[in-house]
Amino acid sequence: MLKLNFFALMRLIIIYTMNHSISIRVEVIQVSDDWNRCCCAPYHPLKLEVRGYVPSPDNIGTTTDDTDRSNLHRDVFRYWKGFNGGCKWKYMREFYQKRPVLFSILRDDGMRCCYKCPFKWLNTFVCFNCCRDGMHVYSGSLINYPKFELGRPTKNDPLNKLMGSVTQPVYAGCCTPTLHLTGEQQSDEDEPYGKIEGPYCFGGCCEFCFNFKFFVSNYKSDSKKGDLALITKQKPKNMTTAFVEAYTDADNYTIKFNNDVHLTGAQKATVLASQLLADYMYFNGNTKKFKEGNIGLTIYCFYCSIIGLIMPCCLYLPKHCGGGADN
Repeated sequence: MLKLNFFALMRLIIIYTMNHSISIRVEVIQVSDDWNRCCCAPYHPLKLEVRGYVPSPDNIGTTTDDTDRSNLHRDVFRYWKGFNGGCKWKYMREFYQKRPVLFSILRDDGMRCCYKCPFKWLNTFVCFNCCRDGMHVYSGSLINYPKFELGRPTKNDPLNKLMGSVTQPVYAGCCTPTLHLTGEQQSDEDEPYGKIEGPYCFGGCCEFCFNFKFFVSNYKSDSKKGDLALITKQKPKNMTTAFVEAYTDADNYTIKFNNDVHLTGAQKATVLASQLLADYMYFNGNTKKFKEGNIGLTIYCFYCSIIGLIMPCCLYLPKHCGGGADN
């Protein structure tokens, strides 16, 4: 089972638990252009680099990996005392960049600042290829070309390193959020081996009360059979986590694979990429819970996906009721 703690646009900790005794932790760092991320998040082009996780010296006792602990102590801890938050983050970033990339997840382009072309028009009715979201998974690292925007795909991306792809189909599953999974060396137009189908309603204030399940099934299986895996966005367990989820981008997920189906490592990495893509599409910044204006408060109960366009169901509470000069 995978346990995921998604607590920012820039950082993700994944704990892969095997047999309830052995835990493998990896960290995912987002690489993207500053202007695109500022103007167009969460629909901007991005690349996610997956590396082995090492805790900061403040949390050094939370791991049992003696090698990682000793390396971190030698390379970073001697500079740690007296640093402010910015310097600590800088040193941790430099430390992680020295570690090898296990695999990379590259978004299939996205919306760009000032509508620079080419770009994709996301979060709209998915009727054409230019509106389809998706991600590709590559083994190892990908080259960042100096004159090319960070996070965007290029013609030089190595197809021989492709592990799998996640693609939003045309019409996006109509009212059921749907993603398709393709395997190694397959193109987006080939028949997928799997599909992911999500809930009809999701996000908003319903996140405080319900778990949201995404069923990973064989492509030709019945709808929402979940014979490959089950992705679950967990509801908050207490008031503290509910408060954090209400005012930050923090989310908790689990991915439970079907032990009777032997998925390859590349296929499991593709399922993980699909979870990350679903979080960007359906939960990360687009499905807010509250919005306060000068004349009232809007409460977003839940959202629905209509041919790919995210539509809210909300309640509006005006600040001033009744007659008077203010109306």
